[in-house]
Amino acid sequence: MPFLARSIQNLMLSLVLAALLVPPSVAADIVPEAGMLRYPHVSQTHITFVYANDIWTVPRKGGVASPLASPPGQEVNPRFSPDGTQIAFVGNYDGQRDIYVMPVGGGIPQRVTYHPGGKNFTGWTHDGRLIYSSNFRSGIQRAPQLYTIDADGGLFEQLPVPYGDAGAISPDGQWLAYTPHNRDRRTWKRYRGGFASNIWLF
Repeated sequence: MPFLARSIQNLMLSLVLAALLVPPSVAADIVPEAGMLRYPHVSQTHITFVYANDIWTVPRKGGVASPLASPPGQEVNPRFSPDGTQIAFVGNYDGQRDIYVMPVGGGIPQRVTYHPGGKNFTGWTHDGRLIYSSNFRSGIQRAPQLYTIDADGGLFEQLPVPYGDAGAISPDGQWLAYTPHNRDRRTWKRYRGGFASNIWLF
């Protein structure tokens, strides 16, 4: 899973760079800093990514990237809604990581989650709910649990697995794919121990 995730991320970064590059005749000496573009995601019409702790978008067909959210604080994991009209992401604005939603054209981010503990937002369900993991009720920091919540806020709902991360639900709502642990941000190259993130289906 980490290798596949890194390969997909590298491919997405290449798409972002291709969209951002200007013709060689205009800027032959510009070298883009690819390592600074993070968490890319692609919709039918746009690419979103994080640069310098802000969310940016660029048309998928190419053009100039523009910042979408740049309040004080860090933003990570922007993901387009299934219809491409909204972007959900994790923002650290009030001293902890919470999930926010905003229109793809920009605007004021609307806070969705309010409970304590960090959140790792992984995507949208086919019917427009948000999937995320958090350890606020698990009692073990390295054992987060999976939840869904409506994009407009409200009560969260725990998914029926004891713990997990990186969840995704099939379009028919019948299958949950997830990893028992998440080590995407760790630096354990070629690690194959008991904390390796295999993909499980439920």
